[in-house]
Amino acid sequence: MACWRGQPVNGDTFCQANNHTGYGCGWNATGPELIYRFTLAPGRNYTVIAELGNMMVDLDVYLLAAGGCNAGQCLSAGSYGDYKVVANNVPPGTYYIAVDGYQGHAGSYTLKLTCTTYSLYLPIVIKNQ
Repeated sequence: MACWRGQPVNGDTFCQANNHTGYGCGWNATGPELIYRFTLAPGRNYTVIAELGNMMVDLDVYLLAAGGCNAGQCLSAGSYGDYKVVANNVPPGTYYIAVDGYQGHAGSYTLKLTCTTYSLYLPIVIKNQ
């Protein structure tokens, strides 16, 4: 999956396998899942945003570092009603997004991935003379 360039990805967890139930953060999702892989280019850190839309069932979204579903690899998680997950200052590398059903739910959705250069803005301090 590539970072967003105008079109979200349409997906459907119905009739998919249920290989994962725990992600180290968020909730135990017992429904079927789809997992997407994306790579951030070297040279800078990023803000990564994954957004789910057009859902009719309770789906959860997980942003995972390499190593996938092991505890401590989850960067951010969101549940039904919280459609957007954000991770700041993410270094270059390969990452995953899991879309999984809460309590066995399965259904269609759209997924949008946005990756922007991470910037830390410090306040400007002007010393009076």
